[in-house]
Amino acid sequence: MAGASPICAQRFSTDATAPADRYAMWRERNGGLAQLHDTRPHGPFSANAIYVPLGTVVAAQSEMSSQTWQRTAAMARADGVDLLSVNIRTRGGAVGEADGTAFCGAGDTVILSDLSRPMVHVSEASQTALLLVPRVRAEAVVGPVRALHGAVLSGPGATLLRDSMRTLFAHVEHMSAADGDRMAGVMLDLLGVAVSMNGRPVMVTTAAVDRATRQHAEAMIEAELASARLGIARLCRRLGVSRSTLYRVFRDEGGVVAYIRDRRLARVHVLLGDASVREPVGTLAEAWGFCDAPHFGRLFRARYGMSPGEYRAMRAAMRHDGS
Repeated sequence: MAGASPICAQRFSTDATAPADRYAMWRERNGGLAQLHDTRPHGPFSANAIYVPLGTVVAAQSEMSSQTWQRTAAMARADGVDLLSVNIRTRGGAVGEADGTAFCGAGDTVILSDLSRPMVHVSEASQTALLLVPRVRAEAVVGPVRALHGAVLSGPGATLLRDSMRTLFAHVEHMSAADGDRMAGVMLDLLGVAVSMNGRPVMVTTAAVDRATRQHAEAMIEAELASARLGIARLCRRLGVSRSTLYRVFRDEGGVVAYIRDRRLARVHVLLGDASVREPVGTLAEAWGFCDAPHFGRLFRARYGMSPGEYRAMRAAMRHDGS
């Protein structure tokens, strides 16, 4: 079974593009944040950015010229994006309205926005870092995201978060994907500290924590599904939860061990139906953690109604008949 995979950082720059084409290229190629907003640049446009997946969280660092950003209620309804945006500013302020409430953030503040709600702001030429956090994970740390829409954080808590993000990006390309996932947890804890230090009550429910734990665990399991190290002890240590909590959030599947087994079984099922995969059934099964061939065969038959060999033969016949 394979080991941990490296983190995958993506860079974007308009520096090598003709000035007249830079804004259009940014809109076309920067498929994340740009596509979630209508934007209007104020003068010549330029942008340099790095984007890094940290498990279920996306982190970014960028320098960008001044422009207006708008996200309407219609856009939010149409794309269904349900994230907390954490805009960590080092240089350049922003002024705008968050669902009708005015806000003003200087170049050393943190601006929070609920991307399921409308917002418009004018950003000066800026240097910023960004966290895009799934609602369920954010609410396990800071409470209801809706209450934070348009919040501006400043002071020591915001400084601590900003400095930590700067350190993260100084070392991010030396991290594994698993390290990145851990760092997301660190950054979210620091966000909780910054929110609390700004006098905002952090009210977290057990249900919100369970939803976030479940989502985080699923992402970790998918990232390490082929790793022999994946198991209850590792998940509990990485998630910072007890065995009983981990069992509770996967109770409907019979526990986390059963969930991992089913995900691996599904992966082998896909591979057996792939004409380009030539490995014997036993080799595939062992590669995905099924070292007992008869037991694997029984599990496969119970789930898919036939043996692995029968399924592979059926898919081959279907391809032949369709040719």
